[in-house]
Amino acid sequence: MNKIAEAKTKIFTRDFYQCRFPGCFVRGEQNLELAHRIAKGKGNRKYIRNKIRQWFGEDLDEAGIDKIIHHHFNLVTSCRIHNPYFNLANNKQMADQLILEIYFDLKSIDYKDPGNGYD
Repeated sequence: MNKIAEAKTKIFTRDFYQCRFPGCFVRGEQNLELAHRIAKGKGNRKYIRNKIRQWFGEDLDEAGIDKIIHHHFNLVTSCRIHNPYFNLANNKQMADQLILEIYFDLKSIDYKDPGNGYD
């Protein structure tokens, strides 16, 4: 099994081979696809590169950006109809949160959401 098929199987298994849209009961591998919460486009790649540079002073190469884009936190099981629902393009705050979580996971650093300071 190649890396893409292996990753797809892991995500589908994690999500119980069911679309994760609330109330959607589409099941079965032939009816599902992987949705990227932060899509693979050039604009998002540039956005990720700029955010990591801004936050950490690190210049990510294309391979580093790919690790974020194809990270399991950024992938969700979806049916074709609901795939656009998972796109965070219009919610920069959630996209930024996800980028941080993935970055810290890749660096194996415990991420603690600063939240409101009441922990």
